[in-house]
Amino acid sequence: MPVIRYATSIVRFFGCFTFILLLCTNAEAQAGGTDAPSLKGLRGVYVLVNDIRQDAQQDGLTPPAVKTRSELRLRQSGIRVLETSEWIKTAGTPCVIVNVGTIKYSGTYAFTLEVVLIQQAFLARNKNIKVVDCATWSESTIGVSSPSNLSNIVIRAVDEYVDKFCNAYLAMNPKVSQKTSLPAIRVAGKERKVRGIPARP
Repeated sequence: MPVIRYATSIVRFFGCFTFILLLCTNAEAQAGGTDAPSLKGLRGVYVLVNDIRQDAQQDGLTPPAVKTRSELRLRQSGIRVLETSEWIKTAGTPCVIVNVGTIKYSGTYAFTLEVVLIQQAFLARNKNIKVVDCATWSESTIGVSSPSNLSNIVIRAVDEYVDKFCNAYLAMNPKVSQKTSLPAIRVAGKERKVRGIPARP
């Protein structure tokens, strides 16, 4: 009956909405805030992606895909992506962790995405005490998706939020930003930027 179908739709809507709120609360609890000065002087980062629920992986969202995309955005911004052997020898062992959480309810996914920088730090009151795995920068978001479009939507969110990290990093490390800027050439009295073509004097 129409009334029953309408009531069922309402229940599903509020059920999904509740799941999103729970995911959002969890993401906010884990977030460490955005402290851009903590990015100053970093010479590179290691990328780690948490495990993703099996149902989401079956619908196309896999940790390797998220890791590859995250590393691509970092490299495109001129930020060095460290290999494991380099990372463990780097001061502070800086690591960008991409956390993707999903819940599937009534044929719809609710998801959270958090991009967080973890690095070693020291207590201000006693610099001999080293704090391991300290979150010094993070951004997070939530969203919903159909199973067929889950991978596309989450990967777009990964692009956006890894780019937020890249922008914060480049703001604190302007020399890297200058190295990755496109050269300018003059064409017909106008100056424009062209990838891969050196600027003429």
